[in-house]
Amino acid sequence: MVYKTRRYGYRFSSKLYFLRKRAHIRRMLLMIKPMMITIATISTLAIIILIRLNPVIFSNRSEEANEIILHDGVYSTCSASFRKLLPPAKIERPLIIVVTFTYPRPTRIPDMIRLSQTLMNIRNIAWIVVEDGKKFNNPTHHLIRRTQIAYCYIAVGRLKTFPVRGWSARDYALKFILRRFANFSNRAVVYFADDDNTYDIRLFDRFIRKVEAIGVWAVGLVAGQIVEAIKHSAENIVNGWLNEFSPKHNWEINMASFAINLRILLRNKKNASSLHNSIAIIQKCVLLIQKYHSQAIYIGHFPLLISRECESQQLHL
Repeated sequence: MVYKTRRYGYRFSSKLYFLRKRAHIRRMLLMIKPMMITIATISTLAIIILIRLNPVIFSNRSEEANEIILHDGVYSTCSASFRKLLPPAKIERPLIIVVTFTYPRPTRIPDMIRLSQTLMNIRNIAWIVVEDGKKFNNPTHHLIRRTQIAYCYIAVGRLKTFPVRGWSARDYALKFILRRFANFSNRAVVYFADDDNTYDIRLFDRFIRKVEAIGVWAVGLVAGQIVEAIKHSAENIVNGWLNEFSPKHNWEINMASFAINLRILLRNKKNASSLHNSIAIIQKCVLLIQKYHSQAIYIGHFPLLISRECESQQLHL
């Protein structure tokens, strides 16, 4: 059946028209089929080549980011971003150097995930993870790399002469910090963040980054206690501790309850490099209070007050 139109003249019926249109499309597909096969083949070959060459392309970068260095019998591997860290300018915020001691246990990876995802929300930090052992732990190393934080992973064997876990590891971390950040002066603050603790991200920018000498604050849920905090006099000098875990000790302070400006460590290299003296300085001389706010105590712009015990340690503030 044929009908006539004014514009196009004679035209086939709709059924015949669509049959011819379909035949035309089929011929077009047959014509471009070899071209499509060629394109698909080339794309497949390109993907295979990229997969094959992937280790070659990224091997240099991986080796650069994960270069293992042996120093004083201790293995360390630092990210490229960690090695490129420079002292912040005076108008910039100080760098926070977070030191984390970790050891093998069933809950290690969940704990490290929680801590790492907290640190991922903090800008301008360097993360030093110290392994309790002479070898790296691959799952832990993979987790640290995945955070994209400027990190250094160190494996430190425990000294048998010191029964408490973590002493030799933290001592080596202090030596490493003094060597790596020797030119940072007061543009960095050191904080010991254990992997089994939970941290509010406000702690880092509101308090830790503002520490100009030594700062201390309260810690909750420690050793079965609701809180561990400090007592201070009207002159803002620490004169006691709200701690019942070891009442015989003079200074009851948790590793997570203080931060120290790098300037203090650099001025006392001899003490900070020795395990005995470093423990004395960190755990016995952290007693300077200048301001109290929201259960946190930190150093401000006021003159520093030193106890007699710290004077005997000749700690230069």
